[in-house]
Amino acid sequence: MTLSHPRVLEQIAIATALAWACGLRAYLVLFLLGLAIQLGWLDVPDSLLFLGQPLILACTGVMTAIEFGADKLPLFDSLWDMFNTVTRIPAGAMLPAYYLGAQDNLTFYAILILGGGIAAGAHLVKSGTRATANLSPEPFSNWTLSFLEDAIVPLALWLALTHVVLFFAFIAITLTCSVLLIRFIIRNLPRLFKSKAT
Repeated sequence: MTLSHPRVLEQIAIATALAWACGLRAYLVLFLLGLAIQLGWLDVPDSLLFLGQPLILACTGVMTAIEFGADKLPLFDSLWDMFNTVTRIPAGAMLPAYYLGAQDNLTFYAILILGGGIAAGAHLVKSGTRATANLSPEPFSNWTLSFLEDAIVPLALWLALTHVVLFFAFIAITLTCSVLLIRFIIRNLPRLFKSKAT
């Protein structure tokens, strides 16, 4: 598959959604993408068709289930985030590059860099937010964030597939909220550490 003019915005939206969502839940993205391929909901290049195979779907499904549980355990979730840096960012780089099917190496590498940057940004916000939430003695804030991530990943992919303009609005709002959240964390981190120590 190559970028075609009538569908270029839709294809860019899906590639962006894949990169951004991988920064939060790479295994869930791989599972949902494989499911969409298996059900014929999404046209992808031959290089990604393997994701729709039953064995691969089973593997990504199992990893999605493991991540769903691991992400609900305060403190362990931060360890899981650290470990999955090596999965989320490369997946966020490679999926858009292979999905868009760049015909020349220069474009392919450019998409790799952009996708990896988007995934890294999403992963940084996620892991930083969850690490800060772990400073709170109650688990409910962490659980709320985790369930929110579980819902927001399929929502983003669905919007990219069906409502491109809404998807880009969603990404703009998410980016704005992420910036505000980072500012809030930076300003309140000393207070959180102080309350944790007492």
